[in-house]
Amino acid sequence: MSEEAVLALTEEGGAGTQSALTYRALNDPDASVRREAVYSLAGIGDTSDKAVIGQTLADPDPRVRKATIEVPVGLGGDDSATLLATALNDADPRIRMSAVDALGEVGGPTAALVLRQAVNDSDPGIREAATEALKELGANQP
Repeated sequence: MSEEAVLALTEEGGAGTQSALTYRALNDPDASVRREAVYSLAGIGDTSDKAVIGQTLADPDPRVRKATIEVPVGLGGDDSATLLATALNDADPRIRMSAVDALGEVGGPTAALVLRQAVNDSDPGIREAATEALKELGANQP
């Protein structure tokens, strides 16, 4: 299934068809298709499945993981923060930085707790971003 097919099929069908096709595309061997599926789920407002978000945050391709972090997550703040915490363990610093940025937007006590962990990241830019996000949230730093 191509990226264009994902986009066309999800635009053509009703919400149920869109979700079914998009969920199928999340398992496509092509990372570009999986990434478009993540964006499609966000576009149809179907980003509240914790298992799917967990799956896409663990995708082998960093572009899929980054897309998962970038889309508006339809979960509550604590659930979003808990899932984003897994991205702070990613080997790719760009993914960790995206997670820090997203956690700053999610806000709340769970996001602050998770951001406190990021203050100890091996990357100085991530440490600085986490410290700044905590300040913006009005959370005490560690």
